[in-house]
Amino acid sequence: MFPIVGVGASAGGLEALGSFVAQLAADANLCVVVVQHQERDRASLLAELLRQRSALPVFDITEGMPVAPNQVYVMPPDRWLTLSKGVLHLHRHSDAREYMQPIDIFFQSLAEDCQDRSVGVILSGSGN
Repeated sequence: MFPIVGVGASAGGLEALGSFVAQLAADANLCVVVVQHQERDRASLLAELLRQRSALPVFDITEGMPVAPNQVYVMPPDRWLTLSKGVLHLHRHSDAREYMQPIDIFFQSLAEDCQDRSVGVILSGSGN
């Protein structure tokens, strides 16, 4: 099995995310899942912007998407994300915790699902 790297970033973390994915080799044999704090009512161009910097394919996450090595997955705005049995699940916000803590929620599910194959990375942005 391959490691799954969860990458959390603030809305101002685009530069850091771009630098991170630019360093990944096409044959890294790991999976990267990007969870970013995003505005609820805005379309996200994050996946498109990361595609320009990454040697790995970059996908917008859809419900029920299985993860695979040598790929980057980007969470859409206005959702929160979990991983179960190697499959990504999108959820609608039902309370403030889910909106304010999408990184924490994903990292918890990542650790539970992958245990010693899970890696968490937090990137700083230009926000608070």
